[in-house]
Amino acid sequence: MTVRRSAKRSVSRSGRRTVAARILLSYLVVLLLFTAASTWSVLAFREAVAEAALLRQGYLPLALSLRNLVADQDTYNSQLNHVTAAKNPSDVKAWFDSALALGRPKRIKEVREAILRALSEEGSEGPLEQAELLAGLDKCESLMSRDEALLKKLFAQLGRGEDAAAQVTRDALVKQGLRVQKAILSLEARATSHVDGLVETARERERTIQILLLLLGALTVLVGALMAFYARRVLGPLSHVTARADAVAAGDLTPKPAIDSGDEIGELSATFEGMVHAIGEAREKLLASERLAAIGKMAAHVTHEVRNPLSSIALNLELLEEELGSGDGEARNLLRAIGQEVERLSGLSDQYLSMARRKAPDVEECDLGAIVHSAIEFMRPEVEKHRVELQSNIAAQLPWVEVDQGQIRQVLFNLVRNAREAMPGGGRVLIDVQKVGEELELRITDNGPGVPAAQIERLFDPFYTTKDHGTGLGLAVSRQVLAAHGGRLEYAPASPHGSVFALFLPLKAKRPEPESEDEYD
Repeated sequence: MTVRRSAKRSVSRSGRRTVAARILLSYLVVLLLFTAASTWSVLAFREAVAEAALLRQGYLPLALSLRNLVADQDTYNSQLNHVTAAKNPSDVKAWFDSALALGRPKRIKEVREAILRALSEEGSEGPLEQAELLAGLDKCESLMSRDEALLKKLFAQLGRGEDAAAQVTRDALVKQGLRVQKAILSLEARATSHVDGLVETARERERTIQILLLLLGALTVLVGALMAFYARRVLGPLSHVTARADAVAAGDLTPKPAIDSGDEIGELSATFEGMVHAIGEAREKLLASERLAAIGKMAAHVTHEVRNPLSSIALNLELLEEELGSGDGEARNLLRAIGQEVERLSGLSDQYLSMARRKAPDVEECDLGAIVHSAIEFMRPEVEKHRVELQSNIAAQLPWVEVDQGQIRQVLFNLVRNAREAMPGGGRVLIDVQKVGEELELRITDNGPGVPAAQIERLFDPFYTTKDHGTGLGLAVSRQVLAAHGGRLEYAPASPHGSVFALFLPLKAKRPEPESEDEYD
């Protein structure tokens, strides 16, 4: 029971953590890491897809519209270079009127719509970049608006034949066209730079995703391996329990320390070791019971065969003493010695019979303190004659117990007599009675030499004795009596020397209120 109780205390002290909960926790850790990696990957890929869609639907049309605007401006500048050399200036004027009224406004509108569409779908940097590009587009449009007045002046001069003045106006238009072209190219470069930055960010994110996916994959595998190892370690003690079961099946009933794992396996181990302990005790009790039964049958048979001759011898001794009368003193001494031996043999026969014919206790509600007090007073003259001091310490207001008074008194006589015989030179015997938990404890302590450690294991075996003339039945019968009452008899060495025999009886009844506190004085 000690193994099982200590294991249970250990389990409750560390807190009950089930194997299922540990395995589930391991699984949840792996699942959490996998979910985190998968969620992050999905979000990253969604962001990459959104950026790709932005490039396709926003920045690609913006780049194309800016490229068209640049191309139109190149054509415009090219026409300006040859406007003064044209044979029919009216045809050239029609082209420029169309460009100013339809071509340029259309291209400006396309670029503006592309800027608004692209940068309105971007994140926090979109509005700032959008404002910058729109400002650059407005500058280009403002520069273009100056061309109309110069073109009217140019074609008016050409119509009047003022070639020198027309050449000067054309040169001014060319310079103005170059400024417009420079502004458009700057706007295109700014938009292209923004697109290139976005593409580079996407590439960097892609590389980061790849690295993190590899790391998360490796971490998931590592955690999975660690969790598998942890699960194996959690379930490892089962192999120990299995090995113990095989050993018990092979006949090893020696209790071993239980596994302190703090879960069902620890409880299983504690319960198993408790079961092994109980089986071992039951087997020992069974063997002792069978041995006692066999010894009892033999003792009953031998005693029956011996008692009749002893009775005849005792009767004949009495007749011989009557025949001798007051005659030969030496003969009478011999007869008296023979008579003493006959009485000793008769006492041994009674002990063997009591062992062989042990009857069930006739229990009744009793005051154990009163029983002990009465027994002490009865034994006091005998023990004091051998220079042994008999003391008692009986607690007041003890609960009552259900016992056979005669058998308990006999156990008490046996133990006190053993203590007295262990101290042939005199000594002290102390009897304590107190309530301990749900039991009454009766302790008999002497200050004799004690029991050698090598003999303690066999102390309660029938017919085992260290005395010259002992039967070895006193302690065996006493333990049998306590077991029949549902109690137990234990031995422990006293400090610094001596012996302690402790009787434990379970509480069965409540005692009535005592009339006084000093009821055993």
